[in-house]
Amino acid sequence: MASNVPEAFAPTAIRWIRAHAGRFSVDPSRLGLFGASAGGNLAALAATRVQGALDTGARVRALVSWSGPMDLALFDAELGGPSQHPFVESYIGCTPTACPARYRAASPVTHVDRSDPPTLLANSTSEIVPLAQAREMAAQLTAAAVPHELLVLPGSRHAAQYASAVWQTTVTFLERHLR
Repeated sequence: MASNVPEAFAPTAIRWIRAHAGRFSVDPSRLGLFGASAGGNLAALAATRVQGALDTGARVRALVSWSGPMDLALFDAELGGPSQHPFVESYIGCTPTACPARYRAASPVTHVDRSDPPTLLANSTSEIVPLAQAREMAAQLTAAAVPHELLVLPGSRHAAQYASAVWQTTVTFLERHLR
């Protein structure tokens, strides 16, 4: 079974935006990614899977992920496995034991290196995406000496549900790193 993970989509999209920056009045050297929930996983994947200067090619200068799953094999286990919440297996196309390499490939924590962009992670303490996901990503970023912030919100709000609590911090973070 083939993986449903869009391997080349994000790098292609980032290169396309850069190539057409003038058309959209965008500074091609100041691109950032933002995603929430599954989009947080995809944004983090796009930001960590490639290397090089942060202002060219498929690289971005900043990443924001709200409630993004960062280690999909661990996330699947934290959710109780395939019989409990099959959306991870549907996304990857198999179970973690059947194709561990696909889970590693779709997990941003496995791609972190010191060339990655400054990152803002937000997660609630008791939501569908366990706080351990954001903490593991923060630990990998720390080990790679990548500047990052981890915002931990009390309660069970997920992604857009806590937008009002983290929006200004998100904007400030992006303004600082996209100058």
